[in-house]
Amino acid sequence: MAAQSCVNVAQSAFVCQLCDHNKVEWKCEECGIFLCSRCKEKIHPRLKSSEKHRIVSIQDIWKNNEPWNYGKMTRVEADTLLKKYKHMGDGAFLVRESRTLTGNYILSILIKDETVHLRIHTKEESGQLKYDFNGNLFDSLDNYIEFLKHDSSDKSSNNPFMWMMIKQIDRTETRLNKVHTLSHKNHVAINSLKGMLEKHDVTDIESKVQSLEDCCKKQKTQITSLESNVSTQKRECHRTCPQDWMRYMGHCYLFVYKKVTWNTAKNECKQKGGYLVKVENAADNSWLILALNAEVWIGLSDIQTEGQWRWTSDNIGISFSYWLSHRPNGGRGENCVNYCKAICGQNAYGWNDLSCNYQLGYVCEKQN
Repeated sequence: MAAQSCVNVAQSAFVCQLCDHNKVEWKCEECGIFLCSRCKEKIHPRLKSSEKHRIVSIQDIWKNNEPWNYGKMTRVEADTLLKKYKHMGDGAFLVRESRTLTGNYILSILIKDETVHLRIHTKEESGQLKYDFNGNLFDSLDNYIEFLKHDSSDKSSNNPFMWMMIKQIDRTETRLNKVHTLSHKNHVAINSLKGMLEKHDVTDIESKVQSLEDCCKKQKTQITSLESNVSTQKRECHRTCPQDWMRYMGHCYLFVYKKVTWNTAKNECKQKGGYLVKVENAADNSWLILALNAEVWIGLSDIQTEGQWRWTSDNIGISFSYWLSHRPNGGRGENCVNYCKAICGQNAYGWNDLSCNYQLGYVCEKQN
């Protein structure tokens, strides 16, 4: 496909001025206008011949034949261009050629309003240049992108956490390649110094050789460690959770909205091979709140000793908390903890102490 300047691309698509820009879900291919559902149904049909216009979901736009190769472009230019398409959600991408390293291509993807840049690896095979994506080799960038479009239709490969893991692997492999290169240079230097032993002071040269050999040993240890990290990270990418469980940071979570007591919830989680969820830090807490659909029990209580809150998974006290204002406040009558919002008269979820006999949904957790 022909390269296209970022200026022309930025001007080629715009949003209807009557739309709620936070709810843009459609694009009219003929008009080049992005629309929310209300404008699509009530305003856009008033346009002349609009019944013949092709309107598509923005989730399908990147799967059509619009240009994706933008030629030479800096990281900053790619960031600026893709952020103009953030209303389209995760998955907007482009391929660019590095301005500083001729022949190197970069895949830039918009994930969670941030641009992730992944180097497209190339290798020669039978005298032909191939493009490598996670072990899959392609004869051309066109084939590479067609595979990427098809593969991203799978929910797991379009998961932002999966893309972050790919980015992490890419960074680790880059470090590994640098260490390999440096190690090779040091071996060349050692051989060169050994060849100079006959012409120079033996003691001084041997000292330099020993220093380089020590350096090579350390680098070999680094290489082994980095290779182990790459293998571990790639295995992590392919791990999955059981059906109906959600995966997050190496753990699986099951959200159950059947209302039961705290003890029943604890026992049912144990029967499923897990435990009532443990909220260890602010990141875990934020992720759980985003995933919740109703108030639920968590695995925290002071049943054993009044006022000493402990997690049922490991009987360890809390190092992080997210209590609602003036909580805990139930004394001996409220010894179990739930995520509370509506029943506590709040606008957002927080921790609340409650009678363990109250009936709520619950969240189970287990190692992946």
